[in-house]
Amino acid sequence: MKMRYFISIAGLIWVSSYCIAQSEFLPDPEAYYSALIVSDIDSSIAWYSNGFGFEVLNKTESKERGFIQANLKRGNILIELIELNTAISLKDA
Repeated sequence: MKMRYFISIAGLIWVSSYCIAQSEFLPDPEAYYSALIVSDIDSSIAWYSNGFGFEVLNKTESKERGFIQANLKRGNILIELIELNTAISLKDA
């Protein structure tokens, strides 16, 4: 009985050390895509474009669904800006 217990513990230690060792080969995480809810999409587009050099890829408006959406890009970073007409502001909460 003690031998089975010892083998089980040794096996768990071996497996856990193998799993930790693999984490050394993972690449560093890099921010690539973010989506933000904004209150004024035009001023937000201007802020990201003028201040950080983002370029507007497209802008879509859906009046029946109550939103305006824009995709911006700089290098390999993408930002999606969304203005919701139905969103509750902090002032109203």
